[in-house]
Amino acid sequence: MEGFAEKIKKYYGNEYFSAREYKRMAEKSSNPRVKLLYEQLSMDEERHQKILKAILELKSPEEREVLKDLKVEDVDLKPQRSKFRSVIEEAYNYMEWHLRLEADATKAYETMMNDEEDEVIKMLWQKLYSDEKRHHRIIGLLMKTFREMYGSVLSGR
Repeated sequence: MEGFAEKIKKYYGNEYFSAREYKRMAEKSSNPRVKLLYEQLSMDEERHQKILKAILELKSPEEREVLKDLKVEDVDLKPQRSKFRSVIEEAYNYMEWHLRLEADATKAYETMMNDEEDEVIKMLWQKLYSDEKRHHRIIGLLMKTFREMYGSVLSGR
């Protein structure tokens, strides 16, 4: 069974990886609206790392060292890397993957929030939970925008 510190490490790693990927996608985007949404997602994920670290330090300070050894291999969910015919398909694939990642985080943060007795920590879980729900909606909008802009490229998927 996965201990508390290991759960935090898993989600911290996912937030770390997501922040990097969202930033990379923002840098690739020429559409200002899409770029702004990706930048917002990246900043949120960086803030989530800080919140998760704070929760770990409040609940289990003796285990805070677990985050210092974080490696990319520790990330729980990774996108499927395959050959894409275009950057558009790659971006859309990442959005599909991030939808699954955000859904997993939403479920986990909701469970942690509901199980938490400490009111301060419960509020931190609530923040993570509500942000992840918002991220799910943002990614849905990004995917809709991509389908509208690049439907012909994506129709061959």
